[in-house]
Amino acid sequence: EVVQAVPVDMNNEEIPVILSSPYYPNQEEIKIKEEDLVPSTNEEKEAQKEIEKAERVFKDSEFVKLTEEQLRGLKSEYEQLESSFYSTLSEFRNKIGSYPRDNRRKRQEVTRFQRELNDRRFNVERLIIQVDSGLDELGSAELFFNKAKGTLKEGITERLRNKRRNYWSRKVDSDLIARQALREAENALSQLESSSIKLIEAMGIKKE
Repeated sequence: EVVQAVPVDMNNEEIPVILSSPYYPNQEEIKIKEEDLVPSTNEEKEAQKEIEKAERVFKDSEFVKLTEEQLRGLKSEYEQLESSFYSTLSEFRNKIGSYPRDNRRKRQEVTRFQRELNDRRFNVERLIIQVDSGLDELGSAELFFNKAKGTLKEGITERLRNKRRNYWSRKVDSDLIARQALREAENALSQLESSSIKLIEAMGIKKE
């Protein structure tokens, strides 16, 4: 028994599916409209609920609203801060060599200032790590979110296809696809939450 289908393009308003089997002696074209892609099973509804939840969180996130150019600017700003710090640190170390070794008071001041710089260096390094990691997770969250929407549409489309197939010719369980969409939406939320925490923490470190 052979079942043939044309590729599915979820961006099209109608999705034609051609079925050919002994149960359908004549080729039959099934047109699936965008309006037909409505969650129906429990799995599909759960996935849709999680996708809508992720969408609300995305809309409320101040970081998601940043354009790609603004994100690059944010990263560049922190990199410039790092460069400026190490330039100051290098300058300071050069000055150390010019102080007389027998000047005890001066050496104590230098030691104290060096400790402060080391503490700040730790903060700068932590800040850069937080920004890099936060921006990476923000990108991952958006990818998971878009993927979840596409996967759910795929699952609904497969369910609608299966209605026209006999039991033995159903190659894919549409509920499995819907559950995959749910996991992707959950991953999007998790990545977005982690990203927001890291970027907010980075902004706090910068103020210090």
